[in-house]
Amino acid sequence: MKKILLLILLPILAFAESTVSYVTFNDVYDKNLAQDAITRNEHPGFYFDFLVLHCLIRKYSPTSCFEIGTCDGSGTQVIKNAIREGTVYSLELAPEQQREYRLTKERIGSACRLPYIQLFGDSLSYNYAQNYPIDSWFIDGAHDYRHVSYESKQALKSRPKLIVWHDTDIPDVFNAIVDVFKDNKEYKLIRVSDTRVTYAISKIVVPGTTIFKKAAMHQANGAGVKEDK
Repeated sequence: MKKILLLILLPILAFAESTVSYVTFNDVYDKNLAQDAITRNEHPGFYFDFLVLHCLIRKYSPTSCFEIGTCDGSGTQVIKNAIREGTVYSLELAPEQQREYRLTKERIGSACRLPYIQLFGDSLSYNYAQNYPIDSWFIDGAHDYRHVSYESKQALKSRPKLIVWHDTDIPDVFNAIVDVFKDNKEYKLIRVSDTRVTYAISKIVVPGTTIFKKAAMHQANGAGVKEDK
């Protein structure tokens, strides 16, 4: 039985590895980029996850960011602080639409003390084009295949330089991302393996950037970091 399962899984794992490059927190983290970062510590691992988000925004300097999944606004505050004068949109279900968190309208975004634009609606039917141009995304809404797949496809329509996903240690989340990007030649998909973050960066931005030099060095040194060609 184990041999049969392995034969089924091997092609899937091989396909995923050919689509995704793997780096570590230390490949993304930069103390200069991390200066004045707002950190999160309310859940295990959030400190590293949101430092990665901060460093990516500072590194690639988007002028706008669309966040899916406001919740109490703690992540929104990290994004707005990192993007500085850039515009941040954050989408959350209206209280009457919520089934899981049951957030009141007063609670939604209440932890963000920095200016941003709060939007209400269903991510599966929201008209994202009305907020264009959007050159970066943070997707952290419903953690299921359907939502992540749809939201990722919508993000790509804006032709952003950067897309970041949280909670990609959840198989349905990660599999949805990999499936969306399996035939995409315009973006580099990277899993930060010791965090819950995966991100995609436009190949127009990628060539010669430090992170890929670090990844190549790790691979050469046998550190287990993989980079597709």
